[in-house]
Amino acid sequence: RARQPEQLDAPYRPAVAILPLGTGNDMSRVLGWGKYFRPQSLRARLAALSLSRVALLDRWGLAGSLPDGREQLVMSNYLSIGVDARASLNWARLKAAAPALFSLRLLAKLWYIVLGTPELLLRSHRDLPSRLTLTCDGQRIPLPRRCQGLMVCNTPSYGGGSDLWDPTQGAPLPSRDRMQTEAVPPAADDGVLEIVCVTGVFHLAQTLAGFSNAVRLAQGREVSIEVEGSGVPLQVDGEPFGVASSGVSSLGPFSLTLRRLGTSLMLRAPAGGIDAADGEAGPSAVEGAMADGLISHEVREELLEKMARAS
Repeated sequence: RARQPEQLDAPYRPAVAILPLGTGNDMSRVLGWGKYFRPQSLRARLAALSLSRVALLDRWGLAGSLPDGREQLVMSNYLSIGVDARASLNWARLKAAAPALFSLRLLAKLWYIVLGTPELLLRSHRDLPSRLTLTCDGQRIPLPRRCQGLMVCNTPSYGGGSDLWDPTQGAPLPSRDRMQTEAVPPAADDGVLEIVCVTGVFHLAQTLAGFSNAVRLAQGREVSIEVEGSGVPLQVDGEPFGVASSGVSSLGPFSLTLRRLGTSLMLRAPAGGIDAADGEAGPSAVEGAMADGLISHEVREELLEKMARAS
């Protein structure tokens, strides 16, 4: 089994750029590398690496009793429980059974809508507030009575580019805040997670389309979740548990605690995009100085982290 970077005693921590080959490509969106990949853009993307900016990304460890028997996992983007995780699970199962139906990116996104629509009537997770216990930094956070889906976010892009937290409240139909903690500006490298919820599949569709935002509940550095009974789906970074099983009743109760493990060095696209003619050569210069033996690994790490904090 592969070990996570935090478990390796490696002197060199590479700065990573993103190639958006997935469906939502949320991390690529956050770092400016775009929402999809076209083969003809590869040359421009490679050229943009030398002008890219360094960024830091928090890595979060999940520890507990997870639905598939695992006791730990690493999260970079987000997790969700309930209505959105159910659509993600159904989508992943259909893709595994009939991959030809997902040959086009547009079709893959449309299947999310098709598979989520029945929840308008079923409301399978209307009892989530009575089955889920949420604790943030030691404080019990009650869920709104109508909550059918809970999301914990590290980055400001969810489900293909949606900002569920929406700190400026810029959505046309903003949701009412239910904040139980003091709000701070969200960032992917601040050691703080954002916790939100949606009241059903229609509210979820509004947030993903940019017409609304999720209900903001709390922010914290340590988040614990306990779900009683079976049939409540969980997905982490777009990967749902229970794809190989059938139905949702096979998903048992679970509990988890999120704690920050550390940070990853990432590369952010040039300010002008992948086609920009100029940008910052700082990260490339630092890497070159280390390759030439002018600076040590430790000095490289310190310089790159300072660049990330300053950008």
